[in-house]
Amino acid sequence: MALTGKDNEQKIWNYLMTHFKNKYGVAGLMGNIKAESALSPINLQDSFEPKLGFNDQSYTNAIDNGTYTNFVHDSAGYGLAQWTFWSRKKALLDFARSKKASIGDLEMQLEFLVKELQGYTEVYNAIKNGKSIKEVSNIVLFKYEAPGNQGTSVQNTRAKYGQEIFDRQANNTQQPVNLNQDFVTELSKSKYAKYLTSTSTHYISNSGSDENSRATGGKAGDQTGNEWVMRGWYNRPWNCVLRYPDADVSIKIAELACAAALNDKIGYDQNERYTYWQLLVKANFHPENITTACEADCSAGVIANVKAVGGLKGISKLKNISATYTGNMRQSFKDAGFQVLTDAKYTNSTQYLLPGDILLNDLHHTATNVTIGYAVRNSTVTVAPGNTPDVNNGVLKINSKGSAVKKMQEMLIACGFDCGKWGADGEFGLATMNALREFQTKAGLVVDGVYGLKSQEALEKAYAEMKKNKNFSPYMVKVIATALNIR
Repeated sequence: MALTGKDNEQKIWNYLMTHFKNKYGVAGLMGNIKAESALSPINLQDSFEPKLGFNDQSYTNAIDNGTYTNFVHDSAGYGLAQWTFWSRKKALLDFARSKKASIGDLEMQLEFLVKELQGYTEVYNAIKNGKSIKEVSNIVLFKYEAPGNQGTSVQNTRAKYGQEIFDRQANNTQQPVNLNQDFVTELSKSKYAKYLTSTSTHYISNSGSDENSRATGGKAGDQTGNEWVMRGWYNRPWNCVLRYPDADVSIKIAELACAAALNDKIGYDQNERYTYWQLLVKANFHPENITTACEADCSAGVIANVKAVGGLKGISKLKNISATYTGNMRQSFKDAGFQVLTDAKYTNSTQYLLPGDILLNDLHHTATNVTIGYAVRNSTVTVAPGNTPDVNNGVLKINSKGSAVKKMQEMLIACGFDCGKWGADGEFGLATMNALREFQTKAGLVVDGVYGLKSQEALEKAYAEMKKNKNFSPYMVKVIATALNIR
């Protein structure tokens, strides 16, 4: 596959994300690679440069042109992972030659890296499934790189590099998952699934007043069970919805909101609003573990939970978010990577809400949405954990059904692309996908078999041009298709 990105960091990130599909794992791995080679595939171990009489480029050139023949046995670290042991260097050299690539070729080394990691099962699985940058970084350090110095300072430095790379690259990641299958399945696994996936009450986590329906003066803790509570959504009204563009993070925000609302040790008092955060830190960011009575208010509670998720996920922008009250939440959350959604479909109803969405009425009130909206639950959109879904964007893919699919099929057929024996039947099957891929190829688009905005614009343009040039009648095609494809 061709590497994409403006520099080595972005190219490496994009390549590894296509294989591991886990931001935390890739960041943990890349923090180690940066420590080893500064992300340079031609990096020769510094201490060997004077000994061998080479710099990075001359060493690489000498291996490529055959004038240096001791690459395998010279014990010098080289490349992204600073391969050093003779058997690993031999495997790298053999792989480069099999690819007819330079020993310093970035894409070749990344392909070799992924292949080699598959032989380190614990490391590979950690990169693929890990939820903490520091945890993955340490596993890579101890079990894969294994340098002589594995002390605390080395661990912290590599994890820090991983975090910095995560902060720069994570929000740009495209990591496709099917909403109906993966996202909803993840919700059903949650300890709080009854709230996240409810099909009756649409829940929000809401902190509104103390036991006396006042802002201050009550006893610490939730005296009535209603100070911070799971309740049905209501129209405050909300001015905007703040959405974090990573599904794993959003789910965790929703889970912490549930945990806080269900713990009667956490109540409401604006004068004691920071005591919840203080105890949340002591509870290692788990609200359910708080056993001492404390207080929050609407904004202090929401902000504390977001900061806690930042701590749990190793996301510094969330852990250090600058928001302090409802008046500065919109901008502060945006600065931390949240999307600001103001369309009425988000603010005036529950249909398009996702777990972990923050409902905001600037200067007045905020709450956390918990339940997945009906329209989102029943959509067929492909979404990325780094790019949460807008089911109104018209994306169609394999297994989509309905009038929009039928319209696309009619245009494809009219333009000469075969949708199979069933024709324009409104069902996006393999034949339709192949027809769309063929169209995408001829139109110079990304060939992914997904009918998004660019494919729609291109197909509608081609359809319009074809009708104009051939005096085409859509009714004629519809009759012919129906006559030829009787079910």
